[in-house]
Amino acid sequence: MGFRLGTERADEFLRELQKEYRIFAPKRFEKQGRYSDTDVIRYDEINSITEIVTDEKTTYSPKEVILPITQPIMYFTEDEFRESKSSDKKILIFMRPCDINARVVQDRIFAGNGREDLREDFYYKRVRERVKFVMMECRSGWDTCFCVSMGTNRASGYAAAVRFEKDGILLDVQDNDLLGYLKGASEAAFTPEFVSENETKVELPIIPDKDALNAIKVHPMWKEYDSRCIGCGACIVI
Repeated sequence: MGFRLGTERADEFLRELQKEYRIFAPKRFEKQGRYSDTDVIRYDEINSITEIVTDEKTTYSPKEVILPITQPIMYFTEDEFRESKSSDKKILIFMRPCDINARVVQDRIFAGNGREDLREDFYYKRVRERVKFVMMECRSGWDTCFCVSMGTNRASGYAAAVRFEKDGILLDVQDNDLLGYLKGASEAAFTPEFVSENETKVELPIIPDKDALNAIKVHPMWKEYDSRCIGCGACIVI
């Protein structure tokens, strides 16, 4: 179901949602970038639709909302311990189609990745069960994007899709729970569009069998990366 919300009505919509949800979106942090006088764009809680950065790529992945870099897991005293408690609030994350597709892969990994000898990650699951996505429409991408080649330019399974306009937003609401917050809002036809072609194109290599895969794992090119690795973990954060 489609709706058109002006900026004030969109912020009112967010305030109502905040009674039940923590809302995250790409947000600019001035002068906190990697280099002097540069900004960083990362996912954080928002209070207004105008805080959302829509015209630049984020510096960090939205996965840090679902899988924080650090989080309390256990509390210990002298003679006992207990698991940390999880928040009761649901989570709503504004993200692009490629990031939604990445979450599908992450879900599979933390569910055991199809292996019977690996259990589902309890701490990941209890957060993921409270998360819903608002897909940010992405119609062109940037010169470093290659989502079309990867088949991640389109997404489904989101609670709502949003198009940002100069004086408000268009919403395509798929989740009935969100409709209750939009009573009296102006209805409007809206079908999200997706990137159809990227400037950057990649060709995925064909790995014919497991023997070829194992050969790639021990290829000499990895030695260069091994020699430079300091084990900081940054490669799995971004």
